[in-house]
Amino acid sequence: MDTLKYENCKYVIISLILIFSIVSQSFADQLTAVEVLRKSYKIKEPLSKSNAQEVITQLESALQNCSDKNIEYRIKYRTGILRFKSSDLEAACKIFNQICQAQGCPPTIKLCSLNMAAQIYLMQGDPANALKAFESVIETSTNFFQRTEDKQASSIYSKLTANAYTAKAEIYLHQGDCNSAMTEYQKLAGFFEGREFDQKRNLEAVLLDKISQLYLIKGRSYSYIKAANKLIKYPDYYRTGLIKLEIEAATFLMQKKPSLLIGQPAFRAPVILIEFLKENRDKALLESTLAFLNKLSNSYQQSFSGAIIDYHIACLLDGFGERVQACELFEKVYNQAAEIDIETSQQRNILSNLSNYAKLQHALILCESGKYKHGLKVLSKLETGNADCHISKTKESIEYSLQILKREVPNETSSN
Repeated sequence: MDTLKYENCKYVIISLILIFSIVSQSFADQLTAVEVLRKSYKIKEPLSKSNAQEVITQLESALQNCSDKNIEYRIKYRTGILRFKSSDLEAACKIFNQICQAQGCPPTIKLCSLNMAAQIYLMQGDPANALKAFESVIETSTNFFQRTEDKQASSIYSKLTANAYTAKAEIYLHQGDCNSAMTEYQKLAGFFEGREFDQKRNLEAVLLDKISQLYLIKGRSYSYIKAANKLIKYPDYYRTGLIKLEIEAATFLMQKKPSLLIGQPAFRAPVILIEFLKENRDKALLESTLAFLNKLSNSYQQSFSGAIIDYHIACLLDGFGERVQACELFEKVYNQAAEIDIETSQQRNILSNLSNYAKLQHALILCESGKYKHGLKVLSKLETGNADCHISKTKESIEYSLQILKREVPNETSSN
């Protein structure tokens, strides 16, 4: 009897050791997978295909022993992102579509994968598939939203839904279908009703901005003014200062020459106004416009809106031959642009382009004034990534003119 007890006890101990070994190995595998995933976020960008492939190989190797579904799909999603960031769009889209179709994929990862597939279709110039994919994002997100009580998840679903409606609207706008675009914006407004989530107020401001722009494109001037004025109640919105300028510019043009606004979004109104003033050459009108612009600029110093308002003022001064003041203001624009706190990559890109155009305008004035040394110095500060882009080509043209000037007029006058 004692012998049997001993044998039974021995078998139990061996079994426990085996179970502990299996569990320990499983835990170690999960830990390894998590570590590999975590390390994949430390890779330096921009990514080449070879660098991305090296990390992807490590992630795929970690997948072989991974039994945690959440970690598994996070790794798969990460491989898709790495393919995307290394410009391998076909492979990335294939991965995201596989994730979307897989059973047992966590809802948030599925939704993010749907969104990435839609974005890739858009980048590939495939609006039909992009529209379908964005519609899938909306349907999937709405279903998840109704079932979850997780506030963080709800916030993610809401932002992706807002992005999908907006992307669909912009595709329709690009196709010239303003009515379908407005329908998507109105659906998004309906989606916002009765829902509370992080950054809702900011997304509402973006939506109202887009709707007001579309009203002016459709020629509904007074609807535009009404919608745009509502945006003034969002003082923290990054475009509030510009919207005030656009309202004034559009209102003036409606009264003086409404035909100039046909088919134009509101953000074009200040540019159209400046061209109108330059052609009109009315000094009194120039002075009253500058007084308004300077007052508005003073209210939005060191901000996204303020930088663009200052750029408009500089262009207006340049157009009226006030080149010394224009030079000073163009220099102020590109010096301050680098110091402004930016919320999104889109805003950063806009300010970067604005800064480059301010440098080009400054250098061009210096070139025409015979001040090639200062002009070349300003051009050297230009940040251009794509050699074929308009900014790069303009820079080359101005630089060529300055180099000729340097040869022909070796002793320049003092620069501004």
